[in-house]
Amino acid sequence: QYVEGDDPNPPAFLKDDDLSDWLTTIQSGFPAAADRAMERWQTTHAETWLVAALSTLEFSHPKTAELIAQGLNVKPGSAAFASARFHAIRLLIETGKYDEARQVLDQILKNNRAQFDESSLNLLTSKRLLVARTLDEFLTYAPRVPAALSWNDDGREIPADDESVSTEMKDMKGQPRFDYDAGMSINRQMPLSVLKVAGKNTSLPVALRRDLAQAVWLRAAMLGDTKTADEFVPVLSALVPELAPLLNEYLTATTPQAKKASAIYAWLKFPGLEPVVDLGIGRRTPLNQQDSYRDNWWCGAAFYPTEGDNESEVIAFTGRATHPLLFLSAAEKAAGEREWNTLVPKGAAPNYISQQVVQWATRTPDDPRVPEALHLAVTTTRFGCTDENTGRASKAAFDLLHRKYPNSPWAKKTKYWFNN
Repeated sequence: QYVEGDDPNPPAFLKDDDLSDWLTTIQSGFPAAADRAMERWQTTHAETWLVAALSTLEFSHPKTAELIAQGLNVKPGSAAFASARFHAIRLLIETGKYDEARQVLDQILKNNRAQFDESSLNLLTSKRLLVARTLDEFLTYAPRVPAALSWNDDGREIPADDESVSTEMKDMKGQPRFDYDAGMSINRQMPLSVLKVAGKNTSLPVALRRDLAQAVWLRAAMLGDTKTADEFVPVLSALVPELAPLLNEYLTATTPQAKKASAIYAWLKFPGLEPVVDLGIGRRTPLNQQDSYRDNWWCGAAFYPTEGDNESEVIAFTGRATHPLLFLSAAEKAAGEREWNTLVPKGAAPNYISQQVVQWATRTPDDPRVPEALHLAVTTTRFGCTDENTGRASKAAFDLLHRKYPNSPWAKKTKYWFNN
């Protein structure tokens, strides 16, 4: 694999036979790989070299248009058909020819599905997602079923054989998920005005509808959009009935501060809630139970301020390609960016939750929920994901609980506060 600073040309002996030449060209990443592939394609007119040229070509190459046309001319019966079509579509999208890419994709997905395996179909679907013209189109291509599953214990990501597949993994097989592309677009680009429409779309599988609905409601509550949060109470109650009593408390609260307190209380009691949808397999523990691997109270938020986009650590099972959604208006794009940039600086969720509970307890100390909320706030700093500021937040909630409510059962249950 070529690394910047290496000799920019592959060793000459690798060109001695066609197979070695092809393998080196398509795999090495040498800067001259695309030109070499083009040279061999023009000399041999072999479809193997056409595939090499298409897969190594950057969209800015002067021969891009010619290669796209050649790739689209490969016949369905050819072994090169799948690769040639995929890379022709990739280049069409990268050159901004969305309508042409969409037309080719729709034709393939309608007429040639049998020529693609599950993994390849996922790749095509991910490209179709990128050129969605409407929210409904986006949601049509957002669910993705993994072609295979395995535990990545050794870092090799080798699919498990049938005998070694656990019962849990068998239960997950065939279930649609949001992959990286759809999840990142939902989480980081769509504003609440669009998300609330998406969250009511009944074409999504139930599990994804549930995940989207909880994200919309909690995000709206955190951002103070009480109108959207109220609107989503019946939607989320229908999908998560066990959460309904707490959602009704939110609905009946009469002031923004009271609504924020009710939302925080519900979040404390349901550690699986988070203002984002899961990427990939996601959290498997029920929303009202603590996850044994600390994936509680929006665990991912702990990593944004210090390590950048922690979602980049998620392995995509189709592709990472994302770009601004075509169907969003300029105002919607700006709103989506603004809302995301408001959520992320809140940092590790246990810190934010603890701060909110302390403010709530200071504002309405006689609220009967407060002692339990302070206890649960300390709990989040033990079983959620934390950062260097968590100890301060944990101690503040702990101290207030023991100072103001020393005889409550919740103070007796809270023997320690926790540092990072």
